[in-house]
Amino acid sequence: MKKLLLFLFVSLFFMTCSDETDLDIVYPRSYFPAFPGSWWTYTNGERSLVHPSYQPNSYQTEINSSAWSKEKLVPYIDGAYLYEYAITQMSTEFPLKKLLAESVTTEWVVNHVNGDDILRKTIAKLDTFYLAHDSSLYKKVVVVVEYQESLGINKWNTKEYYADSVGLIRQEINNPNDTLPAIIRKELITYQINW
Repeated sequence: MKKLLLFLFVSLFFMTCSDETDLDIVYPRSYFPAFPGSWWTYTNGERSLVHPSYQPNSYQTEINSSAWSKEKLVPYIDGAYLYEYAITQMSTEFPLKKLLAESVTTEWVVNHVNGDDILRKTIAKLDTFYLAHDSSLYKKVVVVVEYQESLGINKWNTKEYYADSVGLIRQEINNPNDTLPAIIRKELITYQINW
């Protein structure tokens, strides 16, 4: 009888305990495949590393509100949580920054600074793209720019290239108030995706 009661008690204890496996997992998508343990190394010395396991996260969904998203398991990369193509940022107005869209689309707002919207837009979808530093060829590449609404899309601040099944392969920066050409900030050297 004691063994039966002990067995029932232990069984009940384990059935009522919830753990992270009860949470929904938000998997990364193909143009930013940040699966746990994946990494990328760039020409400027940066190395992006995804935590070895999915991490629990929720975020404040509205400004000046106590509303929070449902907690989910998501990849954690370089100090931010990844929700498909959006990363968390320190903003209650825009808690998620959508990095890219897989097709050429209308722009979307990612932040609001000094009365000006900061926008992003996928401007091109390329069949192939070669990196400048070593002529590496990547297929299925989307090109995304980030810019201030008041300056317009032609005076972008950053331009990023994301390759299917690879992630970020190139980033250019531009001073929209200058006549100098944009510069390549970084290009991909090597990477590992833990599918």
